[in-house]
Amino acid sequence: MKIWDISVTLKQDMLIFPGDKKFKREKVASIREGNVCNMSKLEMGAHNGTHVDAPFHFVEGGKSIDQVPLNKFYGPVQVVDLSAGPEAIGESDLADHVKEGIQKVLFRTRASDFVQKKPFRREFPHLTKEAADYLVESGVDLVGIDYLTIERLSRDNHPVHKHLLKNGVIILEGLNLQEVEAGDYILACFPLKIKGGDGSPCRAVLMEP
Repeated sequence: MKIWDISVTLKQDMLIFPGDKKFKREKVASIREGNVCNMSKLEMGAHNGTHVDAPFHFVEGGKSIDQVPLNKFYGPVQVVDLSAGPEAIGESDLADHVKEGIQKVLFRTRASDFVQKKPFRREFPHLTKEAADYLVESGVDLVGIDYLTIERLSRDNHPVHKHLLKNGVIILEGLNLQEVEAGDYILACFPLKIKGGDGSPCRAVLMEP
């Protein structure tokens, strides 16, 4: 069975969303230095790299990451290639590509070419509120994209995140879909079980259906 790793690598000086906690791995013990084992301490933001957003991220009283059912993070998924599409992904773009009845969908955009490169870009492919409405009405329960956020940078109070999350649609961000073709796969993107967590890093992979 072929497995595609669609996660970015967590490392020092990696690309992060502006204002997020930087990733840091600090050596605690080293065999080379006479210790019995190698051991590290990690410092990071919950939304560093490839990660999932829980409803609690933007919805007060919403489910935290440890409360989200695990079936949200596993199952059949459609990868949609919008790499030649518009920066603002609208309802018509989805209606032309997303299969009827699909519950999980990932969008491959031109951001897969720069999701691991600094500096953070303030212009990138993103979903519009109309696209979020369409996904909710279509019964989608997870949507993923290949940049660190699914929504454009603005001062309009995050309508895309809020609409998806309050309707139980999990958001998967920071994907690397550069080597993945459009089509049907099995997705696994299980988060850490963080009590009260607003989100979590995950190791996202695609498998042959």
